Amino acid sequence: MTTFYTRRKIVERRNHEKLLKEQLERTIQHHADSITEKMEPLNLQISNLLRTNLSLLKFFDVSNSMMF
Repeated sequence: MTTFYTRRKIVERRNHEKLLKEQLERTIQHHADSITEKMEPLNLQISNLLRTNLSLLKFFDVSNSMMF
């Protein structure tokens, strides 16, 4: 009887651990999706700023070469 009880407790613990792991994975995925969603506008702004900087660098490079 003790062996059956012990095995049952082990199985219950493993099932509980499995459920906790799945819940944690879902929570992490949800937060990752939320962060990704919030980052998209910021990434677009950064990308636009980098394009602007590149355009300015090209403009000043051309302007400087024309001066000499």
